[in-house]
Amino acid sequence: MLKNTSIDSLLNRVSVDIDLEIVTVDDINYENVLQRPKSELSQWLYCVLHTGNSNLLTPHTARNDLQPIIADSIQDHTILVPSTNFAIDNVTYSEVGGVRINKQSVNNKLELSSKRPNLTPGFYMFVATNNLSTIRYYVGTDNPEDAIKIWSATIDKLLKDNVEFSGKVLSSTESYPRNDSVVFYSDVNNSEMVQMALLDVIQDVNPLHTGLVPSPFTKVLYDSLSTAEQPLDSKGIRQSLGEQRTEILAESILDTFTTGLDFEKLLTKRLEIAKVDISDLSKNRY
Repeated sequence: MLKNTSIDSLLNRVSVDIDLEIVTVDDINYENVLQRPKSELSQWLYCVLHTGNSNLLTPHTARNDLQPIIADSIQDHTILVPSTNFAIDNVTYSEVGGVRINKQSVNNKLELSSKRPNLTPGFYMFVATNNLSTIRYYVGTDNPEDAIKIWSATIDKLLKDNVEFSGKVLSSTESYPRNDSVVFYSDVNNSEMVQMALLDVIQDVNPLHTGLVPSPFTKVLYDSLSTAEQPLDSKGIRQSLGEQRTEILAESILDTFTTGLDFEKLLTKRLEIAKVDISDLSKNRY
């Protein structure tokens, strides 16, 4: 049986037809490949392959409608973050991650809310760490009710155990279903505790995820829970896992159409250049 993250498993789902200029993922076609921009192909692959929901290509009409419900599902919490002070026209500001805040830090630390509703487009984020996150955990659900239950219950459990982490949940009803309805981030030292907390909560909630096919870029751990490593940032643009992997796939597809060379060989080469583990696409190759 093939691992869901093997390159062979990916190739079983993706096919290219040079003569007809069509890419097929499962039973969904993308036509006129060379007449459309690479970014459009990447976005299509991201939605169909990684998120598992091709309907995301349709513009949403009610963005972030779930934010009030999500905010009420978790307790208030603050975190001290590294910051620097600077003055403009005799007014002192703090700067955190390039963002100017009208508040003065103490000892280069600024107390901020862990609730970050607009930090990541389309998601509601909760931040409880300043560490660099290298491990990701994904939970797929059909509906926001299950996703919010899993997200909030996992946050409560991790805070009680003093675990450092970040976690986000989709904030628009129209975004569901998705393989990444809930995403948690951690460093290596905290990853096992995050994983165990998620497993406990998922078993309690038993979320619906009918029809969702797991992303070929995340390794399935249990039911709708999967994991992957933070992709290596070779371009300096901090791409997400799905963005990086689908861009590589899109470039390999275009290479195939323009050169006529073997798709598998071209894809393998691009993955190797990006330091992706060919035997397990959820991991990096060091």
